[in-house]
Amino acid sequence: MSETPSQDSKNLKLVYIGQITINKGIEDLFDAMLTLKNDPVELKVVGGSPYTKSLEEELQRRIKDEGLNIEWIGRVENPVKYYEWADVHVAPSRYEEPFGLVVIEAKSSSVPSIVYPSGEMKNLIQHGTDGWICENKTLDSLVQEIRIANSRRMDLKRMGDAAQKDFLKNYTFEVFRESRVCLRLFECHSHHRERRNNAWR
Repeated sequence: MSETPSQDSKNLKLVYIGQITINKGIEDLFDAMLTLKNDPVELKVVGGSPYTKSLEEELQRRIKDEGLNIEWIGRVENPVKYYEWADVHVAPSRYEEPFGLVVIEAKSSSVPSIVYPSGEMKNLIQHGTDGWICENKTLDSLVQEIRIANSRRMDLKRMGDAAQKDFLKNYTFEVFRESRVCLRLFECHSHHRERRNNAWR
């Protein structure tokens, strides 16, 4: 997160980083941005693949046709600068995630996350401390948490610091190395991320 979070700018800066698929909740996020069209909120979408081209084109049409305050970035090799740009990372995955690496990446960049209560993802967030867990996997719940984040702009730096502190305590490679089980999980996720790299960045 930047040194001066968006209490110094007009809009709350949201970022979505990941696969452009329905089960990752991207359509829910677009619906939320439509609901929030008159709120001071902007979104960057980072991700993409030849395999999801049809959905990507549909979503890009929505940005234009519905006048959504969304910037389509597309596939990138390294998304770190987009985490660093953002005030809040959003991961409304409908899939019962076995881990949630994008949340860990956000934490490493001192960015709080808003997540759906899906699989392990909900266990990576301390609600109200380093992010927000939606009450359920619905548009209304997602919009509510984004609005709460927007109303708490003065708290975002503190929450980002808490997110990074949790990362340093629990999710660095050195921490994983101390547990063979955790290290194996980390290596599996790293291998999976490398294999699917062309499918989401």
